[in-house]
Amino acid sequence: MNALNFLVIFVCALLILLDTPVRAEAPVENQRVCKTEDLSGGTWKMVQFHETPSFREAQWIKTIPYHYLAFYPDHYYAYLATQNEVQTPSALQKAMTWSQNGKHRLQYTLDDKGVLDLYLDKKLNYRYRCFAIKATQNGYQKGDLVMTGYTKNAKSEVYKLYRRWF
Repeated sequence: MNALNFLVIFVCALLILLDTPVRAEAPVENQRVCKTEDLSGGTWKMVQFHETPSFREAQWIKTIPYHYLAFYPDHYYAYLATQNEVQTPSALQKAMTWSQNGKHRLQYTLDDKGVLDLYLDKKLNYRYRCFAIKATQNGYQKGDLVMTGYTKNAKSEVYKLYRRWF
């Protein structure tokens, strides 16, 4: 391998490393598995995302960066992804209601190990391990939700940090 080839490979590797976001990890003692009461009645905004290795979901997040989740006591949820940040609770509720079109197509289950399954039309769409943050520290706020899992066909691991929004 000549010096020019080595330099090209080194620069490419460096650019890849510089473009990779760093994922924060909550200390284990500051988290516990999610419970239904952590989710129910809350509206959450995704404030951090990481996919390893980076594939389609990371590209989607770069294109449409604002993601919101709302969980309801009857095990239904609403989801909204948009290019613009939603500014008020009423605008978010209106957008989420419109995106669901009044239908209960989105359901969730949460077991005692923190496995959160999100369904679309009764088909499993996402499966996460869900953790609730117990105390504000190291960039986390009490009540934050950390969701980890794999994309379809286990091509990459995803990490999502959601914060109560409205």
